[in-house]
Amino acid sequence: MPQTPLDVPLWLAYILRKRKMCTVVPPDWLNVDVISEKGKEEANNIDTFSTMPRHYQEVSALLIEIAGDELMEDESAASVSRLRELIEDFSRQRSSKIRQGMLAVSQQSFHDETTYSIKMNQVSAMEVSSIRQQLLLSLEAFYDARPRATRTTSRDKRKPHRAPFKTQPAKRTLKRFQ
Repeated sequence: MPQTPLDVPLWLAYILRKRKMCTVVPPDWLNVDVISEKGKEEANNIDTFSTMPRHYQEVSALLIEIAGDELMEDESAASVSRLRELIEDFSRQRSSKIRQGMLAVSQQSFHDETTYSIKMNQVSAMEVSSIRQQLLLSLEAFYDARPRATRTTSRDKRKPHRAPFKTQPAKRTLKRFQ
């Protein structure tokens, strides 16, 4: 039915908007005021991430591309570019916070040889994928640098054809960060 608001998947809204068959109503969080407030919240909270949708970067990029004029109430090009700048600043703040956290973990593990787990609540999918490979390589390097403990198990004593000592990884202490 024409002129009836309807929730549709993002891919369908993208296709329909490209064909100029619909108008797009932006989500509540995709607003200059909300994004600037989230940026301030992100700057003030050093240990935690502010709440945003899991795919905020991808959704905002698509919606600005296909319906930038509909996203802003005053429909000015300056406000659309301002929204784009605020989203990029916000994502830079978050990536900087992630890099600082990874650096802190590596420095602490270097000093006291403790394995850490990192708790990153409210991190978007793109932010996780941007650090995934580096984080996996660092953790592998940390695990390889750890000394291995040797011990004998009762199973090894019963079977003489096996080696009497089996290498096991050292017990690790887990510390959690928000």
